[in-house]
Amino acid sequence: MRSQRRLVRPEIASAVLPSLYNGLLAGFHLDEISGNPIDFVGSLSPTLNLFNGGSQGETGKFDKCIYIDDGQINLNTNSLLGGLSQFTFAAWIKNPQISGKIPSNIATSLGGSKMYVFAANLYVDLFIGGIQYNGTFASPAGYSGTPRGDGFNLALFEWDGTTIRVSVDNQISATTITTPTGTVQKGTSEVIGGGYRSFQHAYMFIDEALYWNRPLTIDEKTNLWNDGNGITL
Repeated sequence: MRSQRRLVRPEIASAVLPSLYNGLLAGFHLDEISGNPIDFVGSLSPTLNLFNGGSQGETGKFDKCIYIDDGQINLNTNSLLGGLSQFTFAAWIKNPQISGKIPSNIATSLGGSKMYVFAANLYVDLFIGGIQYNGTFASPAGYSGTPRGDGFNLALFEWDGTTIRVSVDNQISATTITTPTGTVQKGTSEVIGGGYRSFQHAYMFIDEALYWNRPLTIDEKTNLWNDGNGITL
C-alpha cells in the first residue's frame, strides 16, 4: 500500500518522481510521538526498543523523528534485503553532537551472516558502508567525507551487484569494486539503529528510512535530496 504523498515545504519542494515508488520495499516516516513505527509501503510490523536511552517526537527533518541512543527499531524480519542482488537504503540522520555519543550504526542485520552494516565512522566524521558476502566481511566498502554540519543529512547506501556506493547529501563517495557470489545473505533480524555488537549503538536522530530492491538513478537521488530540502514519499 502506498502512502499519500506528503510534500514538505511545498513552496520549494519538487514533485516526487513516480519511479521512486518502483521497487520500494519498506518505508518509515519515524514521526510518531508514541507507539511503534509503521511501514507505509509493506506489511512489516516494526517495534521500537529504546532500552536505556532515546526518545520519540523529536524535531526531525520532516515533522518529528526518533532519537536512538541505546536502542533500535526491530523490523521483525530477516529477509528484507536478504536474497537480493541489488538494493538501496536511505535515511535522513543527524549527529546529536553530545559528548561521548559518537554516531555509529544507522541500520544493520543482526546475527547470522550479518549481511550488512550501514554506519557512521566511530572516530572521524565519515559514513561507512560494510557488507558481508559468503562469510567475508568488507569494511569499509565505501565512505564519504562530506561535512554534515549541524543539521540533517541524507545518507544513502547502494549495491548494484558489483559496486557498493555511499553518498552523503547527494555527493557520491569513494567506492570499492567487489565481485560477490550469489545474493546477499539473510541475518537473524534486521534493525534500524542498534548494532551487531552491543557497543555500536546509533546515537543519532533518524528520519525517513527507506529500502529499495534496486539502485536509484542519478535523477532519483537528486530528487530525493532536492537541494537539501528533501522530499517524503
